[in-house]
Amino acid sequence: RLTKRQSTSLLEETNDPNPGCIKNGGLSLTIIKGTNLSDQDFFSKSDGYVKYSTVVGTKATVVGSTDVVGNTHHPEWNKHLCLGSGETINEIKFQIFDKDVMSQDDDMGTAVLTSSHFGKDINYFIKENDDCDESGLCKLDIDTEKKDDQLIIQIYNGPAPVQAAESEEST
Repeated sequence: RLTKRQSTSLLEETNDPNPGCIKNGGLSLTIIKGTNLSDQDFFSKSDGYVKYSTVVGTKATVVGSTDVVGNTHHPEWNKHLCLGSGETINEIKFQIFDKDVMSQDDDMGTAVLTSSHFGKDINYFIKENDDCDESGLCKLDIDTEKKDDQLIIQIYNGPAPVQAAESEEST
């Protein structure tokens, strides 16, 4: 396990595109891309974008959206986010849509980051699990009938710091 000092230096060494985010208590992440998204358009491939919202307590708040990436089943957004500065997020919902000009946008499914993916003590940290590896790269299944569509997210916050008592034992 890492000591708090090692954990802090690891955070400073990440390729975080929002370097002030972590230092200010936020959760820094990037919506990288979608893979194998369903085809929603009749004459072309989908024009995908993502709306993202945070859930704090029981209150959901839409925070923003990515740009639309047209005519592909594998859109790359590379949208950098800093969420949750000063609050504890319970989950982040990512709703994927197909942009339509003449009608309402098509819902292509939802992917969710929950407290099983990240935690918070003083700062947010990554939890390694079935969806996320130790580097914070998360492959989230989208809740559709397709079995291979995913949303790829990168969390930059690093591992959980070790408590002071644990770090004294490791010395």
